[in-house]
Amino acid sequence: VGATELYKVTSELNKEAAKEGHVNSLYADYLNGFKEIKMNSARAYDITSDLITETKALNESTTDIIVRVTNFFNYLQVLMYVVVGVIIFVVPVFSSEFSTSVTTATTTALFLAGTLAGIITSIPNISQSSVSAKNLLDLVEALKIGANDRSENQSDIVKTSFKTIELKDVTYRYVSDAYANKFNIGPANFTFEAGKLYFIKGSNGSGKTTLMRILIGLYSPLSGAIWVDGNQVEPTPDSTYRDLFSVVFSDFYLFKKLYGIKNQSVETLDSLLKMFDLDRKIKIEQNTFSDLNLSTGQRKRVALMVALLENRQVLILDEWAADQDPEFRKEFYTEILPLIKSMNKMVIAITHDDRYFGIADSVLEMKNGQLLKVS
Repeated sequence: VGATELYKVTSELNKEAAKEGHVNSLYADYLNGFKEIKMNSARAYDITSDLITETKALNESTTDIIVRVTNFFNYLQVLMYVVVGVIIFVVPVFSSEFSTSVTTATTTALFLAGTLAGIITSIPNISQSSVSAKNLLDLVEALKIGANDRSENQSDIVKTSFKTIELKDVTYRYVSDAYANKFNIGPANFTFEAGKLYFIKGSNGSGKTTLMRILIGLYSPLSGAIWVDGNQVEPTPDSTYRDLFSVVFSDFYLFKKLYGIKNQSVETLDSLLKMFDLDRKIKIEQNTFSDLNLSTGQRKRVALMVALLENRQVLILDEWAADQDPEFRKEFYTEILPLIKSMNKMVIAITHDDRYFGIADSVLEMKNGQLLKVS
């Protein structure tokens, strides 16, 4: 009976470890995808809700099994002391011969009881340690795989429409460490208009990504301001402003679940999967992707698809086409971007694909922290 119960306990501990791994993965999502979460208040609400719900459920189930384990081993320990008591106090009554050696028997029994009690009470810790060790080994293997891969290369949506987002004398200072040279952005002045497509080019380190992060409200400008239809945005923008934007960062993060995106029809999801040539790779069921073990280019397509599902008024793309094959890259510039623009969305893309610059309404360049209009 004890062996059967021990097997059940170990099995349940393994299940609890799996649940804990799932909760830890939510924490990892929260940390790794903090930019994407900050840029979407609906996503922030959904993932936080999942995190609280799953953590509470894990806490309750873990507490229950620990109580059961404790009760089980307490029962065994009490039973052992009952046996020792019988040996010491009951057996001598029926056996006079045994009474002559009761001291020896008592000492031996108590020694065995203490030793066995220590062994018994250590079993839960040993079981948990075994499960934890296995999870750590699995994590090491996963990290090795991840390292090898890296070495290779709807809730509430802002309803207020707008016509322009304007940068007025916006500056920003970046310092990598206390002794590094300071790198300045700006003063940047430009007016972005709804329904237009903008390309931004520039060499590495010229300030393109930093400027975009100022525009979308992740960084606060050192001076100057952002204006929407003539209304000044607060120096530290809130979620209402950030919710104007859908962003695919160059260091984007993908969530397995479509947090913050609800009530999408199967037809819409299937249509987007087909548009991005992913319909034979993945499925979306119960707002969750069947698999995200894809190439970098395919993962970027998923990220852009999610951005379109967010249905925001501005789409920001940072070097999105860099990892696409030539055929799909052409389709992206000649078909997908014009389609998005036709929805009266503002599209701002950081890109080096000068052969497609002709499709943009304006081409801008970041050069040594200065924003220049090329065409």
